[in-house]
Amino acid sequence: MMNLKEHIRKVLKEETKSTDMETVQTDLVNRMGKSDIKDGDRITIVDKLISFGSSFRIIVDRLDQVALDEIINFTKKNGWFPIAIGLSDMDLHKFSSYFKDYIGEEDVEIEFEANESQKINVTKTKAFHVTPDIFIDQIKQSGLTLKSESKLADHPNRIYLFLNDQKDVAKNMVSILWNSLSFDKRRTIKKYYVLEIDLTKIKNHKFYADSQTMITFEAIYTTEPIPASAIKIIDEIDTSDLKVYDPQVKMSKDEEKRKRGEKRKEEEERIEKEKKDAAFSARLEKLKQGFAQLPPEVQNMDISNLEESIRRIIRKQLLK
Repeated sequence: MMNLKEHIRKVLKEETKSTDMETVQTDLVNRMGKSDIKDGDRITIVDKLISFGSSFRIIVDRLDQVALDEIINFTKKNGWFPIAIGLSDMDLHKFSSYFKDYIGEEDVEIEFEANESQKINVTKTKAFHVTPDIFIDQIKQSGLTLKSESKLADHPNRIYLFLNDQKDVAKNMVSILWNSLSFDKRRTIKKYYVLEIDLTKIKNHKFYADSQTMITFEAIYTTEPIPASAIKIIDEIDTSDLKVYDPQVKMSKDEEKRKRGEKRKEEEERIEKEKKDAAFSARLEKLKQGFAQLPPEVQNMDISNLEESIRRIIRKQLLK
């Protein structure tokens, strides 16, 4: 029997055209129905500011194996695949590695990405790619070929490129990739190569926006191999020059729940404070409006000697 991890790999290799995001979201919410443990729908959609229409997140009220299978099967048929999972309001983790940890948990967030992202028209003539030394000989001989494994997330067969030609961009990308590797893997890599891709030699290639990367990279991808004749090495980056980040140790579920509880409490306190501040501002504004309607002599009177000021106003009114 195929396990879920093998099922995901099968999904990633199938070139299913993606149904548009809004349709998938609406159909998925309707399909899962109402929640038995909370008011509202079984799942809710999480807004994401920058996704190029090619990724979205959902929150499942309580994630069980039956619900997970139904969600994955439905999204797969519509050309979407899961890349990350975790408790809502917390950092997400690589789906294929951690999905089992969240079975039985409440408010589980899952991120999906389209098999086919937004197609873009690349006007530049050059693109760039970074690769470790362990692959360079193969690239020189056969070019860049599609890879089913991703170092940072679950992605289908793609070749990732970036359009920003600033030198520090390539080094930053290398630093991120290298630090994502295990310590043993890092020891096998001595340098990374920066490759320049001549896009004029692959005019018929289709390119797509990469929704999962920082915008400074101007990242794109293609699902077609790139021949060696279109590739040139333009720089080398020694791994000894890279800054080593402290490894991020994944919290236990209990730690994540405690941290999430603290974050939610802080958010509730922030909202309550905003409500009180708004109520105070409303009362203050009402007082100002009332004060503006008072006679000028009342507005201008010396409140340091309030009693004498009132008597003076009364005497003035009596003499009229």
